[in-house]
Amino acid sequence: MVCHCGINIGSVVNVPSVVEYAKTLPNVIHAEEAIYACSRDNQEKIKTLIQEKNLNRFVVASARREPMNNYSRIHSRKLP
Repeated sequence: MVCHCGINIGSVVNVPSVVEYAKTLPNVIHAEEAIYACSRDNQEKIKTLIQEKNLNRFVVASARREPMNNYSRIHSRKLP
């Protein structure tokens, strides 16, 4: 999932092009863009994608949020 992070990334990176490129990489099963990957809706979508596609890895390309240690604690937990 490539995040626009509102205009933080989307104003300087061509996110749709990054997503299309990611789709061409080896072992990439799914790639898409999100306005805010950290939103509750997208967190649920990520969980669903992991379960439906039986993924053992998931990459979110996004801006760093502060404080990073709190973000990591919240968003890096293992899914059931």
